[in-house]
Amino acid sequence: MFTSLSAEGTVIQYGGPHAQFYNPFRYRSFLLNLPSSLSCSVMIWAYTQRDEGGEVNVGLDMGLPTLMNDSDRPNVGEIKDITVTIRDIKEGEELVVSYREFE
Repeated sequence: MFTSLSAEGTVIQYGGPHAQFYNPFRYRSFLLNLPSSLSCSVMIWAYTQRDEGGEVNVGLDMGLPTLMNDSDRPNVGEIKDITVTIRDIKEGEELVVSYREFE
């Protein structure tokens, strides 16, 4: 939540932690080395994609938007890997994103 009024375009985070696993066994090893309380959340944040050669990779973004709730009326979005407010936010208003933006 914002503790004061924030104008549209306010930067919340530049970039964010990102990991790319080109080998499923490395991703599995990564998960097994995390505390169990965190590994389930990390699995939720992960996604798969095919590279140019058709191999499946696992990606993991752990920036601030992954901690925000989904909304049909988001007030936070991403522009070129920068998390910003996309409209004015009132004091005490929850920061929310549209999960569809990240599909």
